[in-house]
Parts: sequence; C-alpha cells; structure tokens
Amino acid sequence: TFTVTRGPHYSVDAVTLTGNTALTDVEAGEILGMKQGDPFVEGTMNARAADLQNVYRARGYTRAAVKPSAGVLPSPAGGSADRGVEIGIAIDEGPRVAVRSVLFEGSTVLSEAELRTLTTPSAGAVFSLADVVNSRDRIELEYRNRGYETVSVEWTVVPGANDSEADVRYTIAEGPQSTIDHIIIIGNERTSTETITNELLFREGDPVGYSALLNSRTRLAALGLFRRVDIQALQHTGESLRDVLIQVEEADPTSFGIGGGAEMAFRTRTGDDGLAEERVEFAPRGFIEIGRRNLWGKNRS
Repeated sequence: TFTVTRGPHYSVDAVTLTGNTALTDVEAGEILGMKQGDPFVEGTMNARAADLQNVYRARGYTRAAVKPSAGVLPSPAGGSADRGVEIGIAIDEGPRVAVRSVLFEGSTVLSEAELRTLTTPSAGAVFSLADVVNSRDRIELEYRNRGYETVSVEWTVVPGANDSEADVRYTIAEGPQSTIDHIIIIGNERTSTETITNELLFREGDPVGYSALLNSRTRLAALGLFRRVDIQALQHTGESLRDVLIQVEEADPTSFGIGGGAEMAFRTRTGDDGLAEERVEFAPRGFIEIGRRNLWGKNRS
C-alpha cells in the first residue's frame, strides 16, 4: 500500500542574478533556462547553475563560481496549495585568464610548428580548459596515426603571478614506433584478396596508423560484400613490428526482390462519337528482380 501526500506545488516566481558583469542578465538567463511559472525542481536548478559556471570557465574565467539558492515565499491568502519560490544565482566571476605561452617537451618526431598547428591555445588567447584537453587529444591522435601506439601526452597549467595569465605545457612521451610487417586476410572464399587490399589505406612497411586501420574497416564494410569486418594489429616477435589481421565474413551474393502496386494515368482515347476524349485508366504493376554481386570475386554486380 502506497500512501501519497502531494503537499503544496512549488513554482518559480522570480530568478535574480548578482555579481555578473561578463554576461548580461539576458545571456545568463538563456543559459539557465528558468522562467517564472516553471515548476521548481532543485536538481534542475543546480544543474543549470553548473552549466552557467562551465560557460564562464570556457570563456577564461577559470575560478568562476556560481552558487544557487532558493527562498520559498509565504503562503498566499485563501490557503492555496501553490507556493512561489525565488531563485537567487550568486556569481563570483574571478579574473579572466589569458594564455601567456604554450610549451612542448619531449617531442622529437613532430616539430614545434607541427605541434602548434594541432593546438588551439596560443599566446594571448583566452584560456579554455576544453581547448587544452582537445588539443592534447589531437596531438595524441597524430602520434597514433604515425604508429606510436604507446604515446602519452600530459598537460599542465602554470598560473602566472597575477592570476590573469597562465602557461600551458604539454609533456610528450613518444615511445617506440610500430610498423606493419605482414597483412593477413582470412575468411574471403569468393572475394579476391586484391579486391580487399585495394580498399586498405595501409601497406606492409607503413606505420600502424590508428585512423588508417579504422577507415579501412569502414571502406571494406561499405562495399556491401561482407556481413562482418574486423581489423586488428597483432603483437609480433619484434617490439616495433605488428602483423595486421583482417577477418571478413562474406554476405550472401544473391539478392531477391518482389513488389507490386498500381498506376493511374490520364490517356487520350477515341470515344463512341469518334472524338478524342481524356480518360482515367488504372493498371496493375509489379516487379521481380534477382541480383548477383561480387561476380568472379571482383566486386562486380
């Protein structure tokens, strides 16, 4: 037995912001997304305040703090079950931080110029933690595409003396480069090996590139010849050598289709009086088709 006591209904009466100078009340209000008359839910209020704080930090206010509070208004006359809630959003923006410099340590494969093309933070730009993390991921991906499977890229932020500037430092541990020794293809009974290798974006002797392996799998799947395609790099006897195993499961080469319908058209016919007249005619339509793909194992249909 569940006994439910609803209690009074709480709705937003007003939203008040204090301490905001970088964002106007309208901009901050759009981010918060709470307006008069909305049902008051404490979890929603806290989540929207966290969203506003993230926006501040993405714009360089790394120490911004947004603290919500709620005050319940007195009960209205007449004993109504509805209660109003005043929401207060206290904002402590803090200083806006700019990037003073971007430093790279431990890189021997990529030049500093190449690394800078992969990083969004630059000297004088507004500091954004999201940009720092995304740039770290791009550097790591570039190394993995060049065969450095165990690369590690760490970032640190060193605040300046006046808290309005910061240095961003990326420390790179490259590790060994892995290259492809053999390409092994199994599971192709009807499909020729050449048809498969033509879709690969890597060859024996190339680095084990992450994107090359992933995109090659996509290209093979797009042929429509296989139910399943799996590509993985296998550990070789040598530390820097890998064998790439390509496993395919071929799809049925025969396709069969059937369908039906009706056609309506206006056609000119000679009437009983010998004059031309337009008539509406109906006719049934249908089709049967049989297709054969991957003829001679060469992706012909």
